[in-house]
Amino acid sequence: MGATQTKQTFDDIVSQLKRNNITVTSTHADQRYKYAVMKKDDILFVVRQFIKTERFSLRHDERGIFYFNTVDEALSIVNSLNRKQRCKITASMWDAEHAHERELRFTFHTYDVQEAAKEYKLLKANLTKFFIELRELTPKMQAICIVPLTAVDFIKTMTIMDFAMKWQDFSKKPLRFSSAPTYISSFSSAH
Repeated sequence: MGATQTKQTFDDIVSQLKRNNITVTSTHADQRYKYAVMKKDDILFVVRQFIKTERFSLRHDERGIFYFNTVDEALSIVNSLNRKQRCKITASMWDAEHAHERELRFTFHTYDVQEAAKEYKLLKANLTKFFIELRELTPKMQAICIVPLTAVDFIKTMTIMDFAMKWQDFSKKPLRFSSAPTYISSFSSAH
């Protein structure tokens, strides 16, 4: 007879979280969920179990819902909530003065100038590794760099995948190495 793993109950999860410096402010249940309103430092969140499936989740008002199976996973989620949310940065591509270049604008979405300055330094250091020079942070909380047209696809991929930024392209699409097409109509030669 093999050893069977005992399934953790809602009370087990809550008591183990309490042992990790997490306070329970209230508990209750309804027809769908068992709830425990919990607090760590200044973060308030709800640990809950869906009664029908017995699935555990953690809900935070601003960050959303996270599902977990073990106490370690729940603690990892709580600790990630505890980190201050970083300043959000978006990237947008614009036409530059020369046709073979594009202007890449990074916009820092925060009112905290010190936080924006920290994020700017990090971004500048990351871009320097790719030989991209980021200009100074403007009062509009933007930093601009000029990139060659040939590097746009690489930079777009890096910005989205590595930096997890939203990307927008406001540049006019370039015509590939040719002038505007000329159409030859059959009646134009008749005149």
